[in-house]
Amino acid sequence: MGKVKVSKELGLAMDVLKDLIGIDEMYKFENVLSHYKKSTKYTGQHQEAINTIVNFVKASKGNRITYYNALQHGYDRPLSPEEKVFAHYEEKRKATLDNFTNSNKFHESLGELKGIKQTLNLLGINIEGINN
Repeated sequence: MGKVKVSKELGLAMDVLKDLIGIDEMYKFENVLSHYKKSTKYTGQHQEAINTIVNFVKASKGNRITYYNALQHGYDRPLSPEEKVFAHYEEKRKATLDNFTNSNKFHESLGELKGIKQTLNLLGINIEGINN
């Protein structure tokens, strides 16, 4: 089985919780459930992530299976437009470094990087790691 496709909201919540408690603890769903809505241990983004995951899993038996499959096999979530631009920028940045010995390709890659930054600046969009 390949990676499980999950919603952007669920994927982001799983990312937050994985960073907070680790994937091994996420398998112990009862521990996650114990902090649902009434936790004094977690607040803000962490509490929202817990609530999102618990709501998803409690909605149906199929969702519980999806949750555990995502933990076991990994998961993909749709990227935001900013994440897509960042991924594209990173590809071009790598190409720039890879083309260091080929002057024409190196300058072409530099121009693409500059074009991405200028476009974002013209549109008033800041993306961490590119123009912020």
